[in-house]
Amino acid sequence: MLWTVLQSRSVTAKRKRSGPTIPQMVALLDNEEFRSDTIAVLEQFRLLNETALTQEEWDDRFEAHAIEHIGPFIKKWGVLPPTDRELVEDDPRNEVVNSILTGRWGVIPVFPWTSESEIKKQAARIRRAIGKIHKDAEGRRRAMIAQWIRMHPSRHGLAPRAEIAAAVWQCRKGLRRPTRAQAIRNLSLEEEERLLKHYIGLGLSHGEATRRVYKRVRGSEAHGVRMVRAAEARRAKEYHEFHRSLESPRQLDEAGYYLTMLFHEIFLTDPINTADVILQAERFRDHLLRTSVRIRGRT
Repeated sequence: MLWTVLQSRSVTAKRKRSGPTIPQMVALLDNEEFRSDTIAVLEQFRLLNETALTQEEWDDRFEAHAIEHIGPFIKKWGVLPPTDRELVEDDPRNEVVNSILTGRWGVIPVFPWTSESEIKKQAARIRRAIGKIHKDAEGRRRAMIAQWIRMHPSRHGLAPRAEIAAAVWQCRKGLRRPTRAQAIRNLSLEEEERLLKHYIGLGLSHGEATRRVYKRVRGSEAHGVRMVRAAEARRAKEYHEFHRSLESPRQLDEAGYYLTMLFHEIFLTDPINTADVILQAERFRDHLLRTSVRIRGRT
């Protein structure tokens, strides 16, 4: 949320010549004081989210809040605070909490008469429903760092992805597109003839077909740049999917779903509606009672 607003309102920090370079920005993430200051700023925005009663109030207070808390941070460090708390605070509980709140989990009711085979059967069904989750913690972290760095303009616009690839992914090659001469040297005669035949077959002249061949083998952008762009796209997709799932959690099994909705009423609803909390708790209780009778009847 904060990252989106900072981008949309152009609350950005230009890196001065005397300020941090991209490698120095990456190194800041290991600085305990920087991490502590970042958490303090993010905590202030968490409090803003909790105390603003309406979207209009939040909008009205945001600018003053940014000046009061982000301004001194930029003056001290020369950069914006990372908006992903994961970058500065390691907490393994986050993944578990996020899975529960988005419905990517399951609950197996166990009673004195529940058999081991029944537990294994339900566990297998829940795993199939959840599906495989591609876990690339390092790739996710790199994408978040790239997103943070790209919030800071340079002389040529946003921070160059080639520099980010070098500093964050430790790339030493593929930071620039090959020149025409390099592309020609790396192109085999067989591949060149195949591509020429393809483009001429599309009705292009020999000269235009040749230009298309060299443009294709050079690529539209350097490999390192493409890698950073793809990481940013995955991160943006993950961000939007997470918030969609928060609004409409998945229902993999009834027990887990009812607990998820109960937690939503307790932790994500402001102000808390006691009647809705009781309703969700009753749904969970009733499901356990039905499950108890059903399982006992099969034993």
